[in-house]
Order: sequence, then structure tokens, then C-alpha cells
Amino acid sequence: VRAEAEARRKAEEEAQARKTVQEKAAAEAEARRKAEEEAKARTEAEARRKAEEEAQARRTAQEKVAAEAEARRKAQEEAKARTEAEARRKAEEEAQARRAAQEKVAADAEARRKAQEEARARTEAEARRKAEEEAQARKAAQEKVAAEAEARRKAQEEAKARAEAEARRKAEEEAQARKAAQEKTATEAEAKRQAEASEAALRLTEPDRQRVQVALTALGHDTRGNDGVMGPRTRAMIAEWQKSHGHPETGYLTAPQLAALREQASVALAKFDDEQKRREAAPRPAPPPVAAPDAAAAARCRAITARAEVGEPLSPAELALLRSGCKG
Repeated sequence: VRAEAEARRKAEEEAQARKTVQEKAAAEAEARRKAEEEAKARTEAEARRKAEEEAQARRTAQEKVAAEAEARRKAQEEAKARTEAEARRKAEEEAQARRAAQEKVAADAEARRKAQEEARARTEAEARRKAEEEAQARKAAQEKVAAEAEARRKAQEEAKARAEAEARRKAEEEAQARKAAQEKTATEAEAKRQAEASEAALRLTEPDRQRVQVALTALGHDTRGNDGVMGPRTRAMIAEWQKSHGHPETGYLTAPQLAALREQASVALAKFDDEQKRREAAPRPAPPPVAAPDAAAAARCRAITARAEVGEPLSPAELALLRSGCKG
């Protein structure tokens, strides 16, 4: 009797345990079913939201296309027809792609539901908590991405505006500089031309040119000799003297400048004139007979002298020829 009672007791306990296991399995299955239904509902809601957003985007795009097409209608009737046909074809393809994606999402959800019946052990509260946390995290991430994108857009626009303003400023400055340089070049060229004409009108003789070189050298503008040839060095020293006295640096003397130069170097010029007079007064030996230069040599001497008077550079041989007595 005790054995039968013990057997019945064990049988009842086992039945109770099986019942508890079955109830637990049923509860877990119900929890999994509810979680999957909520996930499916969220998925479908998200799909509907995306579909609505895409539909809104398509409507906006279509309205834009229509507005642009209306603007081009008079000149591009045929192009409008092709554009609308292409837009309709793309819209149909996109709708087909969305339907296929939705069907795939639904099929995947169903497959997951069937394959994960035993995995629905999580409670509704835990599922909701995690879903809310994930949704909040996604929302925060999206807002952060949007804020960063907006910040980058503003920074790029500001950088672009600064770059454009800087480019405009540099272009204006360069244009102003070019204009000023052109005006300066024209002014200097005109001043030099006038100064050259003024000096030519003075009809300076060789002794006059020598006295200019002596005066310049005495005032600290060394012409490196006083051969009476107004070469590049003498022109440079004239310009240097002009610069030191606030005159345009033309390298050619006007009558007032020549008078001022002579006045400033009067002592040195007086000494030079005295030396010239003593040299001229001293007896000179009779020069050896010199053959008369031929016409070609005389023409070359005149050409070299003319170039020297206008300030053109001369070769060492031409300078030596002038110093040897070629007067033009």
C-alpha cells in the first residue's frame, strides 16, 4: 500500500511538474508571440513611414520637374515629353523596387517568427525598454548627424563666402596695382621723353658733358671718369642725383637741374676749369701725322657718339674708340 501511495505521489508530482513546464512554455510562447507581433507592427509602421516619405519626396520631385518642364515648355516641347516619360518609368521602377523590398521584409519577418519561436523568452517590459532605448539612441544619433551636417554646411558656406570675398579683394587690389603701375610707367616714360628733349635742347658740348661728370663725382655720384660720354654709368649717376633732390629719375638733365648741379659743385668745377686751362696753356709736342679716317670709320664714330648721348650701353671696344678721339 505504501508503495502504491508513493507511486501515486510521484506520479502526481511528475504530472504537476509537466503541467508547470507546459504552462511556462505556453507563457514563453505567448511572450515571444507578442514581442514578434510588436516587432512586426514596428517594422510595418516604419515601412509605411518610409513609403509615405518616399511618396512625399516623389511628389516634391514631380512638382519640381513639372515646374521646370513648364518653364522650358515653349522652347523644349519634345524634350518635355521625353523627360516626363523617363520620370514615369523611373517612378514605376522605384515603386516596383519598394514593393519588392516590402515583400522581402515581410517574408524575412515571417521566417524569423517561425524560426525563433523558442527565442521569445524575453518579457514584454524588457522588449519595450530595449526598443525605447534603441529608438531614443537612434533619434539622438540622427539628431547629432543632422546637427553635424548643418554645422558643416554652415562652415562650408562661411568658408566659401570668405574665400570669394578674399578673391574679390585680391582681384581688386591686383587690378588697382596694375593700373597704378601702368600709370606710373606712362608717367615715367613721358617724363623721361620730356627730359631727354630738354637735355637735347641744351646742346651740351663735350666739355659741358665732362663738367657734368666732374660735378656728379664731386657730389658723391661717381661717374668713373670724365670722358664726356654720357653712357649708362653717367645716366645712372644723374638719376641718383635727381632722386636725392626729389626730381623725377629720368637720367637726363633739364636746364634748371643743370644750373643747380653746377651751383652745388661750383668749387670742383672751378678746379677742373683751372686744370683744363693749364693743360691747354702748356706747350704740346707736335702730334705725329695721322692718316685721315675713311668714310666708314667716320660714320661708325658718329653712330657710336649718337648712341652714347642717348644713354645706350656701349661695348668696351666702342668706349675705347670714343676715348681715343672719336668725336662724331
